[in-house]
Amino acid sequence: MTLLSISRMRLAVILLVLVAWVHAEDDHINEIEDECMRVEDCVEVEEEECGVCHSMFMPECTMKMEYKFMPIMVEECRDTDCSEEGYRVKCSVEYFSECFTNMVVQDTMEDRPVCGVEEEEKCHGSDCKMMKVMKCKMEKKKMRKEIPETACETFPTKVCRKEKCQRKKCYERVMMSRETHPKEHCEFKEKRVCHKTENSTCRTVTRKKCKKIMKDKPCKV
Repeated sequence: MTLLSISRMRLAVILLVLVAWVHAEDDHINEIEDECMRVEDCVEVEEEECGVCHSMFMPECTMKMEYKFMPIMVEECRDTDCSEEGYRVKCSVEYFSECFTNMVVQDTMEDRPVCGVEEEEKCHGSDCKMMKVMKCKMEKKKMRKEIPETACETFPTKVCRKEKCQRKKCYERVMMSRETHPKEHCEFKEKRVCHKTENSTCRTVTRKKCKKIMKDKPCKV
């Protein structure tokens, strides 16, 4: 499972939770507004009833438009610094080393052979004579030598390169959208039903009739 699919699953769960919460909150607000905005206006009226009468409570329904805030997914895009050719110039500082070698003269002490001719007597039996012989010995001698010495320096250099890019960067986000939906509201109202019988008489009765009206100003919840 890729990171993109995991992110989409998490977003879907969040969206479902938001939908449930918004529905519950909207229903609660609508109920409060309905109770708060409606008041009963009652008047006493005289009615004529004939025969045997009784009350029946019958539902009366009306359709009303209610608004709800629904979470929706929207795509938003913004311009980037990408050129019309679809490239972006990206620069960075890189460090390069440059090395060079110089010959340095140094004085050193070295062992050098020092040779010379000496006369030495050599005998063969009773016959002796002087002979010249080359003899050498090691002595310390001061010498001047050129020694290579290498040094390096680091130089900062600005390096730029082209990268492919998109001129617009888009992403998805959740926003709340106000929508209106029809909803049926029903309430039970009293209705008098009369049945005529033999020798039925009519009479005038005073009844209290009420209806709910909306306030001019909304009340504070």
